[in-house]
Amino acid sequence: MLSNLDKADRIQVAIARAGRKRLNLAETRKLIFDVLEACDKGQTEFFFAIDECEHQMTMLALAELSLSRPGWKNSIDRIAKKMHGAEMYEGFRVTSSDRVKETHKSL
Repeated sequence: MLSNLDKADRIQVAIARAGRKRLNLAETRKLIFDVLEACDKGQTEFFFAIDECEHQMTMLALAELSLSRPGWKNSIDRIAKKMHGAEMYEGFRVTSSDRVKETHKSL
């Protein structure tokens, strides 16, 4: 079974492979979950390219995912750093924290 750091690598690679396909927030989150599931099944590599708008959306999705799944934070931090978006990601974590806490308080 892959470590969380290996899974973070696979997510980063998947985001690099998506090409010019525009992903909304829900699609980006689904992609991340799909990659994690594929990693658990032994699938290994993913690549696609994204533009700046998609990069920002991905950083937002990662920030919200890290807030709603605190156990994944270290792996997600690593993905954000690899994607050269650590500062943006941290900013989204700060600005999204109250909303994510509110929407996830029943979990």
